[in-house]
Amino acid sequence: MRAFAAATESWLAAHAPPSMAGKVTGPVVIFSELSERNVRTMMGGNLASLLLISLCLAFVLRSARLAGVSLLPNILPIVVGYGIWGLAVSRLNIVASVAGTVSLGIIVDDTIHFLMKYERMRREKGLSAEEAVRETLVQVGPAMAITTVVLASGFFVLALSAFQMTSHLGVLTGAIAVAAIVNDLFLLPALLLGLARKGEGRASTPVAHLNTELS
Repeated sequence: MRAFAAATESWLAAHAPPSMAGKVTGPVVIFSELSERNVRTMMGGNLASLLLISLCLAFVLRSARLAGVSLLPNILPIVVGYGIWGLAVSRLNIVASVAGTVSLGIIVDDTIHFLMKYERMRREKGLSAEEAVRETLVQVGPAMAITTVVLASGFFVLALSAFQMTSHLGVLTGAIAVAAIVNDLFLLPALLLGLARKGEGRASTPVAHLNTELS
């Protein structure tokens, strides 16, 4: 719609008398511009929010590596949700364009819950990474799943609305919430295990080097 409005203005400027030159306007054009601006500002706002959240996590968990690991499970559900939406619908209205921002709070809550429990298991109980991940999944996994089901169901109910903006917001936000719990229960544990194994490999390297020199 924005491209059509620009082409119309260009045609008028090139072929119509000066008295007919003007700006194309109307509700559809206005909402098209607002949607495009919302998408750009939403992406910038989400990135800024994720950066601040990661800094807070690094301070609370006392680990920049864990804070860095939290970024992917927080970003990927939004990417997946909008990717599926693009394949299935291919159009984004002004309300659905802010679904990523609405969903970010849900995504971050689950990730923080998981990481806090995992780090507590590691520090207070001295569990290995595998044991800590297993205990975390057992203790907080059901709560995270139930919370996501309740929240996603509430958003999916909005899909029954006859008002397209409301229905699109409900479907897209619910889909992002489902993608978030899948990432937190499968991707995040795998990332934590990979991070722990990488750290153990680095820690064992000096010892192996020392043993080689002594032999």
